[in-house]
Amino acid sequence: MTERITVPATLPGVVRPGTPVVLLRTITLGSFWEASPGAFGVTAWNEPDETLPRWWCAWVPCEHTESEALVPVGLSDIAVDLTDATGRAHVAWAIAAALGECQWAPLVRWEHPDGRAQAWTMQYGANVCRFWYAGTGRGPCHDLDWHDDTRLPDGSRHVDALALRAVAMHVLGGDS
Repeated sequence: MTERITVPATLPGVVRPGTPVVLLRTITLGSFWEASPGAFGVTAWNEPDETLPRWWCAWVPCEHTESEALVPVGLSDIAVDLTDATGRAHVAWAIAAALGECQWAPLVRWEHPDGRAQAWTMQYGANVCRFWYAGTGRGPCHDLDWHDDTRLPDGSRHVDALALRAVAMHVLGGDS
């Protein structure tokens, strides 16, 4: 299995209902259910609380859990899974909203450069794009090799998920 690529669920706007997430710490439900770090789940709904935002997550049986369960978790206990297309979409929408390009970001997508310039772009509409260049020695995507054709389980490019993670951390997390 491909190593999961994630962003912290604490980044603004990346978690919404249906977001695929990975557990970061062990959680238990009484004495009859436990999930270990690495367990995969999907967010269901949230309980807004100014002191501790919680999301109810449905956990799926895997090597880290014995059975499914619906369990509340804090945002610091989970990370958004970018190896899943839905996770990538939710993070791209959060980036678009943070950049103020459009409120709902329905047309956000990743485009590959045409070979003349090594850049990942996010297009928000017919004419508005943001560019993050690879191989320049600066910026969030500077150390990525856009020629790498390694694929994720869904067939999309691994390097695109890495680029999305780098841009998310740069735009939403203050990471440069």
